[in-house]
Amino acid sequence: KMRKFSADGMDNPWDWNVGYTCIDHGERYTLKINNGQTLPDDVESFKAVIFWYDRGHGDDLNVDDVDLYTRKKGSKYSLGNSYSSFDEKERVYHSNVGGLDLELVISGYNVTSDDAGCGTNSMRVYYAYFFEDRDRDDADGPSEDEIERES
Repeated sequence: KMRKFSADGMDNPWDWNVGYTCIDHGERYTLKINNGQTLPDDVESFKAVIFWYDRGHGDDLNVDDVDLYTRKKGSKYSLGNSYSSFDEKERVYHSNVGGLDLELVISGYNVTSDDAGCGTNSMRVYYAYFFEDRDRDDADGPSEDEIERES
């Protein structure tokens, strides 16, 4: 299910973003999806991931706990979350999110790293997300028939 992040690889409407931020212990960082605007009604698929490297990994030390969840803009309740305390990645997926105002929230729960390039008790966390309509009916994108033939 790889995607080429261009008009001929994604089904319109679509968008994607990648980046990083430093997350401190107890901090919440909010990413506004679609520049804070309501997602188009045709958006059916939303996927997001965060990942980080903790130097304590593999040394039987606790790794920093950073969590990921989605919510409607301004809400305190999550639509979906990934709260693993023993892994260095978190992922969320939603279908049928058209018409929603989505936010992606990265939360530092137990962050103790001092050597991640972000200061004391702070971890560099990378994020990536995309959303799209997945009907495969765009004139410039792959059709459902082409996808089945390539499988």
